[in-house]
Amino acid sequence: MPPVAKKRIEDITAEVEAGRTRRHGNGGLLDFGAIVSLLPGKDGLLHISQIANERVNAVSGSFERSGRSSRSK
Repeated sequence: MPPVAKKRIEDITAEVEAGRTRRHGNGGLLDFGAIVSLLPGKDGLLHISQIANERVNAVSGSFERSGRSSRSK
């Protein structure tokens, strides 16, 4: 199997590992959190309570704008 095809299959079948810190793309900001791209084709919700250790009044003030990349655990 060509390396490109193997990589694509691994990306499609990959599972998100809980507790692992990873870089992800931001899919959009909501009042209660942000949509993040965890793996190719797999998005998730990063809840406002998980964005910072202190109280967050507005996601837009604490989280990078949509379209940029961030890190989360």
